[in-house]
Amino acid sequence: MERLINLCLVMVLFMAISCNDDDEVEALPKVQDILTTSLTDYENAADDRWVQITEEEYNLLRIEMVDVNVCGLYDSAYVATTAFSNGSNSFTRANNVPDVVPPNNYVFAFRYEAYFDYQTSSSFEVKLSTESNNTGFKTIARPLPSHTGGNFYYFALKKGADAFTGTNEGYVGVYNDIDIAMVEAGSHYYQAGNNTDLPNSNDGYLNKYQALSTPSNPW
Repeated sequence: MERLINLCLVMVLFMAISCNDDDEVEALPKVQDILTTSLTDYENAADDRWVQITEEEYNLLRIEMVDVNVCGLYDSAYVATTAFSNGSNSFTRANNVPDVVPPNNYVFAFRYEAYFDYQTSSSFEVKLSTESNNTGFKTIARPLPSHTGGNFYYFALKKGADAFTGTNEGYVGVYNDIDIAMVEAGSHYYQAGNNTDLPNSNDGYLNKYQALSTPSNPW
């Protein structure tokens, strides 16, 4: 009888282990799991770098990453078909919008619209502040890679410094070395040059840029 009881216990334990194996949570998606066309460039890039990707890949990241937040500008303003004006180059800017990066989130992708299609960018920076939407901005990773020849640009980040918000909300800003498209809505803060604090306000215009964030480590 004792041997029978022991055998039954072994069988129960085996079944429990098997069930646990079946119930294992799948690994959460990472940026490199979703990229296709730009995957080789992303894998070859050093850490703390932005990599230019396609619009399709950007949209896939937005759909397939975990609990994605859209930050920096709300969709209806970003997808406006006509840019109302241009934001002159060599300014640091941050939209005054409620679309913030939530606490404990990582910024992992970025897109923006250039006003002209002939300018070449070599030092465009994506910035993040965990203080307010007009103070304390730090550059996320290195500047965007050089890009030219279009109006719409998309990027994915590879293990970027200063991309995590911690316990505070985050505010996305940019330093635009080429003219950025703007729409007639809301307001934004700005300062000439590459700066951390933006004491000036421009009522009536928003800059056309967006970032994506996730609470799950994207790398």
